[in-house]
Parts: sequence; C-alpha cells; structure tokens
Amino acid sequence: MNYDIVRGNNVLLSVRPVGSQTKKLMSVNVVQLSFDLPEAFDFTIGDSILVYNEPHYLNQLTVVQKENSREFHYECTFEAEGYNLAKVQYMMLGDDNTLKEADFSLMGNAETFIKLLLRNANRISPGWNMGTVADTEFKNLTFSKENCLQVLSRLAEEFNTEFWIENKTIHLATKGAVSGLAFEYGKGKGLYKITRNNVPEKQLVTRLYAYGGSKNLPATYRNYSNRLKLPFLHPDGVTVQNGVYLEENTEFYGVIEHTEIFEDIYPHRTGTITNIAESPLLFEDSSLDFDVNAHLLPGLGFKVVFNTGQLAGYEFEGTYNAATKVFALNKNEQEKAMEVPSALLRPSIGDEYVLVDLLMPDSYIVAAEKELHLKAQAYLDQNCSPRVIYAVECDPLHFKKEKISLKLGDYVKITDADLHLDRNIRITGLVRDLHDPYAYQLELADTVTIAPVVRQYAAQEKIERVIALNRLTDVQRAKINYKSIQEYIRGVFDPEGNYFTEKIKPLFVETMGLLTGSRSQQFILRDIRFAANYQSDANRFAWTSGSLHHFTIADSVKVWQISGAELTGLDPSSPYFIYARCSRTTDAGEIVLNPKAILVDADPSFYHFTIGELGSVIDNFRPLTLTYGFSFISGREITTGKIKSADGLTSFDLDTGEIEGKIKFGNNGTSSIVDGNLITSGNILLGNEQGVNAGVIGEGSTIRFFAGDTYANREVAPFRVYDNGLVYMNNAVIEAAILAKSGKIGNWEIDNYGLMNDSDQDAYIINRKSFGNGKYAEARIGSNILPPSSGIRAVGYFVNQEPNPFGTNYGVIVEASGGGRNIGLSVRGGFEMKGSQSVNIRRLEPNITTYACQEDDFEIIYTANANGTIQLPSPTTGRKIRVKHEKPIDLYVVGQGNNIYGKGLTTRMKCEWTDEYTFDGVYWQRLGELG
Repeated sequence: MNYDIVRGNNVLLSVRPVGSQTKKLMSVNVVQLSFDLPEAFDFTIGDSILVYNEPHYLNQLTVVQKENSREFHYECTFEAEGYNLAKVQYMMLGDDNTLKEADFSLMGNAETFIKLLLRNANRISPGWNMGTVADTEFKNLTFSKENCLQVLSRLAEEFNTEFWIENKTIHLATKGAVSGLAFEYGKGKGLYKITRNNVPEKQLVTRLYAYGGSKNLPATYRNYSNRLKLPFLHPDGVTVQNGVYLEENTEFYGVIEHTEIFEDIYPHRTGTITNIAESPLLFEDSSLDFDVNAHLLPGLGFKVVFNTGQLAGYEFEGTYNAATKVFALNKNEQEKAMEVPSALLRPSIGDEYVLVDLLMPDSYIVAAEKELHLKAQAYLDQNCSPRVIYAVECDPLHFKKEKISLKLGDYVKITDADLHLDRNIRITGLVRDLHDPYAYQLELADTVTIAPVVRQYAAQEKIERVIALNRLTDVQRAKINYKSIQEYIRGVFDPEGNYFTEKIKPLFVETMGLLTGSRSQQFILRDIRFAANYQSDANRFAWTSGSLHHFTIADSVKVWQISGAELTGLDPSSPYFIYARCSRTTDAGEIVLNPKAILVDADPSFYHFTIGELGSVIDNFRPLTLTYGFSFISGREITTGKIKSADGLTSFDLDTGEIEGKIKFGNNGTSSIVDGNLITSGNILLGNEQGVNAGVIGEGSTIRFFAGDTYANREVAPFRVYDNGLVYMNNAVIEAAILAKSGKIGNWEIDNYGLMNDSDQDAYIINRKSFGNGKYAEARIGSNILPPSSGIRAVGYFVNQEPNPFGTNYGVIVEASGGGRNIGLSVRGGFEMKGSQSVNIRRLEPNITTYACQEDDFEIIYTANANGTIQLPSPTTGRKIRVKHEKPIDLYVVGQGNNIYGKGLTTRMKCEWTDEYTFDGVYWQRLGELG
C-alpha cells in the first residue's frame, strides 16, 4: 500500500514504506516509517501523512542515510495533531486582556482549565474544540511556563481522569467501553503470543496509613492529631486498626506499608451565595446550618475562600452575623494592583465558597473521615495487587476473517488457563501495521500510567515549574524553620557558664570579623548521623555509631567512641538539647537528650558537649539544629561546617563534601539541575586532556548520544544514537539477543515478519563451514548466490562434503506431511540428477481396486487380490509414473483421455508385473516391463 506525503494541499510523493502506527493512552500517537528513494528529497517540518483516517505531522527532521548515488534511506516519525499543543504556551489574560501571562494561579474545575487551553491553542492554530469533559471539583492550580500539552497531561492527573485527542477535539474524561470481543491463545482464537510484564514504578501496598488535611480540626482532635484520620468504624461495620490503616491481600503478599496524605480532604462545607448587597463586601448564605462565631479558633478569625465566580481563588478574612446569615469580607491587603473585593470584582449569587481556619461541627468531621476512608480504600484497591501489563500479538488472519477493529481504551476479554486469565482487560496501547490493518500488537493493563506526551525540550520547562511551585508552597516549611530558630534562640545558653555575655540585638553590626561557637563545641562527629522524625514518627530520634574528636578540651585531640541507638516516646511539646556525654577517664561516650541546659563540666565524671537542639513538634515535624563546631567570617571568606537554606531543603556540608537538595547551575539563559539521582541538562560532554570524545545531547532534534569524535563532529561520530531510536555503529560486537523489526542488513530489509529484498539490488545469505582439505558444507540463498562474473544466476546452492565414510550426508531434506496431499518438492522446469535417487512410493491398501494417481506419486504398488484400474496423473512433459502389482490379477492402466503408446496406441493398457510410463508431451510412453 502506498502513502502520500503532503505539504499543504500538494502531494509531494507517494511511498511504499515499512512501518507502523503506535498509540498509547495519554501518551504516544505516532507513525514511524522507513523507505528508500532513488534521489535525495528535502522533507520539512509540517509535512503530513494520513494513516487510518488520522493526519500525522512531521515535527522533526527525517533521518536520511545515503547508501549510494541512487539510493537514499529515510527514517521518519510523524506525530498526531495533539503533539502540536506542545508548541503553544499555556497563558492567562494580562493587564490588556490578552493571553500573555505565563506565571499565574487559577481557581476552577476541569472545564475552566480546558476552555483556557482552547483559547491558547486557537490563537496559534484555529479549529480546536472541546469534547467530553468530566464534571469535577474546583481546584486552585499554579502554572509557570508550561505548554498546553503538559497542562493537558497535568489536568488528567490533578482531576484523576484521562485525556484523549481526536484530530482537534480535546476530551478530559474516562475513555473506553466493554467491546464484547473475546480472544484466546491458539489458532483461530485471535492471539499468537501473550507476555506478562511488571509495572516497575508502581509499589505494591497491602497496608495503607491514610491521613487527610490539617485544616479546620480542633486542637484536641484524636489525641491532638494535626491531621484528619480514618474513622474507627467503617460504614460497613468493619473496624479500622486503631483508626490508622487499611489492609488488603496481606495473606498473599505479607505486610507492605505505605503512607498517603490526601491534603484536600478535611472538614469543610462548600457554601453557595444566596443573596448579595450593594456593598461588594457583603453576601448571604441562607442555607448555612451552624453559627460560624461559635466555632472560631481561639484568638483567630475565619477565612472565606472562593471556588467560583469573579473572586475564584481569592481568600479573605471576615466576620459573620448569625442572625442575618450575612458575611462581611475584609479587603485583601495582599493585592496591591487593585482593590479586592470591589465593584468590578465582587461576589455574585450562585458563587461557591469554603470556610477555613475554623473548628467545624462534629458532623462535618465525621463526613470528612468517611470521605477519607472512601478515597483511601480506592487507593488501596488500585495498589494492593501487583500491577502488570500484557503484551499481546494478534492473529491478523483471524482479525481479517472476523473483520475486527480495535479502539484504544476499550475492554476486551482475554482467556488463558496457564496465565490464570479470564477477564476483561483494557487496551492501553496498540501498534498497527501500515499495510495490514488487521495486524495488531496490543498492550493490555488494568490501570493507565500518565505519561505526558512531550519532547525533551519541554522537560526542562516542567522542572522549572516545579521549582517555581516549591517557592510558592514552601512558605509553610520556611515558617516551621523560622519557628524552630526562634525556639533555638530562646534556648541558647553558655555551655561553659562564663564564656559569653548576654545576647545583643543591634540594628547594624560592622566589624572586622565574626566568630560563632564556644571552645567546648570545637569537635567533629565522624560516621555519626542523626535521624529526627525517625520512620515518620516525630517522637522518635535515632543516630548511628561513630566517634567524637575534640580539638580544644585538652592539649591533644581526644577521641570518644559512641554507639548508635534510638529514643522513642519523646514529649511532642518539649524541645530537647542533644549532648555527647563523654567520660573524663575513658574513651566511652553516649548520646543523651535532656530538656534542660547542662554546662560542659557540670558533672565531675562526664563532659556534656552540646551537639545541638531537637525542636518541639510543629505541624507533625520536629526540626533538628546542630550547633557544634564554629563559623568564622572575615572579609570575603567564611569558614564553617555546613550552609543550609531557610527552608532546609538545600545544604552544603563542607566537612563531608556533601550537597543535598536541588541545585541549578545557570549561564546565558541555559541551566543544569541536580536533584538527588536525577541530573537534567541540555548537554553532558565527556573527554580527556585531548578534548571532548563523547556526549549526551539534549538540544536539537536528531542525535542524543555520540562517541568517538568531537562535539562539533557528532553528526559523523562512529557511534551515535538518534532521537527516533536509530543507532549507528561502524564497528560493533554484540553478545546478547537482538530484536529487530525494521532496518537493513546489506540489501536485506527487516520488517515485522523477517528479511526481504524487493529492489533492483541483489542480496544473499551464505553459511559455510570448512572441514579442511578443500571439503566444506555450505548453504546459499538469495537473488543471485553466484559471482556476477560467472554469467549464471542461481537463487539457491547447497553443498555437503563432510568426510563421513560410515554415515550419510544429505544436501537437502524436505518433508511434507499431515495434509490431504503432501508434496515434498515441486520442480517446474528441467530436472538434472547425479547420483542415487529416492522418490515417493505409495503402497495401496488391499481393499483399494481403483486409484487415481496424485501429483506427488512416482510408484504405485497395487496389493489387492482382485482385478483393478489405475488412472495415470494429469500429464506434464517429462512426468514419470511406475505401476506394480503383486498378485496374479488383471490390472489396467488408464491414460485419462491420453493415448498410451506401447505395442500401439490405446487409452487403456493391461499392466504387466511392473510397468513405467513417461509423458512425452503427446503420449504416455510405456517403457515396458521392468525386472
């Protein structure tokens, strides 16, 4: 089948490629194809191809390989319409009411965000429409320099649904239906092969600790818990273990724990405005069923957060009149550019809002716990069994016979007793051959993993958005750190009793140098690591074994050995000083915690070296501050042990040479980011003193890896890997399995089914083994396996000269059986034989008295003890047949309308004991009785 490659409305050329269409839910939708052209052709970005009634576009340059001056090999990847969304930024209206703001927050439901996405898409490429969009809750989302395709993938994740694109129609809802189709492994049942694979990134969970948000809870809730917890009693009457966790499948897989926090689930009421006043600060909710003033937090006011309307996303402090059920809003002092609320931006009837920083009535707490239980159970149900993906190869003959067409997202029933399969499974991916619409390879799974359909240039934007979001949301973390610092300052004491004067609080300090730390704290801890909030428990503290090396407590360095241990049951309201309690006479030491300040030499038997302070619990987290060592600032130089950011996420430990946190290196608009075991960068180059000789490339759209040449010459490096998966190696040794479904070996084309050469160039395969003395075994097959200089063309050649004096050497063994007719070898044309021969002999059963010779018969042995008839086969020139009988009966040979020439012409001749007949093109020649 030929495909037209189009530019605009003009057909550029028609090709017969090798390739397939690949589609996955919320992931790829591409057509990959390869073909050869007799001359070079310039394809450009935007060229398109129509495959199975769906347009696909070229969004990156093709890979072309020049074989010779009349053969150019092309590898192309055409992408579906949805990929064009990656070219459009997701922007919000600016001050001139145009879409130009790339960093913004927006409150809305799924439809709100999709409508904004469509406005952005249509400003670049008109014609985008909204399809099916799920009815969802409202969320306040923040965006930073994201493209529309990234946003679409993110919306599916935020609202726990799926997206799909049909040409230019965008859907955001769950896709698929039960198709009613059923398949099994085996001939005529639809499937060639079934492979079960694991989903490695998904953790199996059999015990789930689930918590909700921390808003609107009383201080005494569930033994002073700062988060919503599961109910003690399920709605179905099953008691939760201590109201903390749920369990499933522990009898099969054991206990595998996981903690999940559902931040959006907390006691709240979504109210609706029923009336408004002339003032934009006032609104009424006549359906409110409790007095807000009776549920205020001590010393604090409540806040109103709007979900919909002109004030969507805004948060206001306010007051409430219980008699009239009217709220009065305070103006938002954080909004400097405009007055909010105002006559322009004000509440309206029907707007929805939520009250926060409020002690909600018990009924709302119970309702929130039930909601948490349902969400937690749904999460556990999805993760309590190993997640698998089935790779299935379908039988195209069966699909064609039954006229089966599959849709991505639909459910099909798969049955296989060996793999314990007998249920409906969803089609999450499919590969479809370009020439055979019934040749499918399927990916089947119960769940869909969101994989944003973006190229590498978008990955950097995503990381930058995460950084921007962290800066927005880490206010709480910074607040915790600030509180812990204030707590630390209040607890600071002179560990030596007379080393420091009182604290000073000047407005400005100008000095030549600054030294922090006391003499007794000049030590290092070797191999000792502290773990506050051990195993997610704010009241557990642990440390590892190691040693303390003190530099100033004596004339020489003193060393104490300290064993690792852990402490539990700490008081959540109390901070603790951390001491190294070291013997004055031995090298034994230990770590102790004490809420009281202890001077270094207060104990006559032990030193108490202050290591740091373990803060009280703030938002279920206990901060750790280490104070030993010293910091010295002089001029342009700082000497210290560790530098840490205000939010505690980034630190430089100069003593150990360790850097923690996400680090971004930027220069001239480019950047590289190090985040744990993830490094994100445009390019990574490797080399030595002679220069660069290898690299990983993120820029551009072709080469991703190269080796053996410089960065400038990466396009011609002896090893290179292209963006579309093409690998070029000019000297390779491969010692493992290779699965190739496309490409070339010499003049052989590789496709899904094997090797093929369909061109004006010869191709052959030769397998040879030498036995010495000029003897060998060799098999050749191809369009010409003889040298062109021979002037002879042969397509097959088989030789077996193995020295084997006591055995049998075969050149070719051909077997055919199991059919109604079995032809081991069919020769059309001349037949030359040298050496002995062995041909098909058919011995008839004794009850057969009439037999018509078949095409594969050479000798017929008649065994019946009665007269009979043998009909010669359909004649072709040179055809031989031998007839023989063993009993003294009359056996007649019939020519089926052709004369038999023996002692004259006849159509029916009596057979002697053994006769042989050869057709000369006119008559059957009887050669006479054979001995």
